[in-house]
Amino acid sequence: MQKDPAIQQTNPSTPSAETTPLITPPRPGLLESNGYDLLLKSFSREMKDSPTPGAWLNVGAIVLKQIEENESAHQAAKNSPQLKQKLVETGAILPEKQLELMNIKADQVVTLPKVLEIEMRRKGFFYLQALTHPAILQARILMQDAGYSPLPGKTIPLFEKLIQDDRACTYEDFGLQPRQPKPQDGVQESSSRILAQGCFSWISRNHVGFPTTSNSMPSTNSAEALATLALVGTFACVPTDGHLVSLESRLSLVRSTRKAIEEHVIVKYHKHASHMLSNGKTLQEELKSRTSFLVATVKQNPQTVLKEASALYAEGIRTFRLYDAGSTNQLAQAVSILKKNMPSDITILAGQVTGVEQARDLAARGADGLIVGIGEGGICTTPVVGSLAPNNILVAYQLCKAGLGTPIICDGGVGRAAGVIFAMGASANMASRRVIGGTLEHSPTLNWIKRNGHYEKPYAGEASGVVKILGGNTTMVGDPYNIEGITSFVQMNEEYPTTSAIYSGILAGITKMVRFARAHSVDDLMRRPIEDSIKLLSDGARAAAGAHHVQSAIPLVLYGKPIKEFISR
Repeated sequence: MQKDPAIQQTNPSTPSAETTPLITPPRPGLLESNGYDLLLKSFSREMKDSPTPGAWLNVGAIVLKQIEENESAHQAAKNSPQLKQKLVETGAILPEKQLELMNIKADQVVTLPKVLEIEMRRKGFFYLQALTHPAILQARILMQDAGYSPLPGKTIPLFEKLIQDDRACTYEDFGLQPRQPKPQDGVQESSSRILAQGCFSWISRNHVGFPTTSNSMPSTNSAEALATLALVGTFACVPTDGHLVSLESRLSLVRSTRKAIEEHVIVKYHKHASHMLSNGKTLQEELKSRTSFLVATVKQNPQTVLKEASALYAEGIRTFRLYDAGSTNQLAQAVSILKKNMPSDITILAGQVTGVEQARDLAARGADGLIVGIGEGGICTTPVVGSLAPNNILVAYQLCKAGLGTPIICDGGVGRAAGVIFAMGASANMASRRVIGGTLEHSPTLNWIKRNGHYEKPYAGEASGVVKILGGNTTMVGDPYNIEGITSFVQMNEEYPTTSAIYSGILAGITKMVRFARAHSVDDLMRRPIEDSIKLLSDGARAAAGAHHVQSAIPLVLYGKPIKEFISR
């Protein structure tokens, strides 16, 4: 089959992305633009002119059929408890108990107008076309073929001083300081080309993914959300709390998500569906195989971890997020159990990691990735409950500096944190509410809450009261046990109403960050000396950024010193 001239494969054994571009410059007008927005506009023109059936102009009819089928399913569910339970498990409707707990009235639960939903789905299809263009997929295949090599340990003077001062810091405290270009840098000025040449992150030995991985909050995830995340190329985490606490409900969600990927509109009607990639797959076949990006979250309990992992493996899961919210010694034991008793093709992402010694132990037992981050997210109240200040940025730095050779995932949302994380050498940033919240894919898929003229969706932290009650984690009198998360609502994001659109915005920001840091690619940024690239933001800048740990009125203590002493420096 004739290859697209935009893709010209180089030798996979090329030494490194730092010195040699992984793909030759694409044809003008496609990826040679001066920015990511122009890239998307070029896709828009191509799709509108495309004779491909169902590509852009015909998606509305396909989507309308899907909406009508969903409406029929909901109508049938009213008279069938079995069907209703299925819809709950796939995130299609809210359980009545959750409506009650969140004080939602029945007449506030609505479906979107069909015209609006069709336009949202068309937009989602459009952005997915851009994010799965053959040029981008080909670059990532070549990066994977080149093989992962651990980053060397780094020492950053600013971080060393903060550790010495016992200062509690989070990602939002820091900014990436651009440096002046040097003649030997050969800076690429096109952010679109940077995206194609290495906006990636190694978070598995099997796949090269975009530099984020999703949260595992049951209140936001659904089969549709997980399918979209997987197609984008980021790990999609199947939750294990709330109404998904039972193993059977998670297996059902995995099956529904796999089906959603295989039958997705983008898979069937992608403009470049028949394009042959260098890995021997057509683009359509590559997208269908994205079921391998599904990650199952499994609690660290040594008595149940093998049974659950084995059942999920039988449904096609190959990557597991071993989750230990309490940072107990059971986490390392659970890693050992899976490595000794499961097939060798599994990938284990272990967290939450709180120190270098724990990280070394997990890596020695076979963990393929380490997750760092406690209490960083805007909906997590663990710091308040535990009377501590999260120090995730310095824990992540110490792990990177230790040169463990194991990819690191930083849990704490996406956005301003990305620059510091990649500059340090962490391999991915775990996205929380931002990539799903207020989107079409946000669970429940069809049920929106209409209040004060706005469409909203409820969400709750993994350890919130709603999630704990739905999962049966309550005291003897029925109260939720040890609440560490809030419950609230998020408005529809009218500018970015779909997960794929939000990912495009995130990647546009990352490519701009790489450009201003005068780097060739994310890989180049991670590997270069960066002592002069990291700076601590001023109090005013930090406050403007909305850093959520700046709560001097709360008498939190770290290392025996009041938190207000740290944040006032």
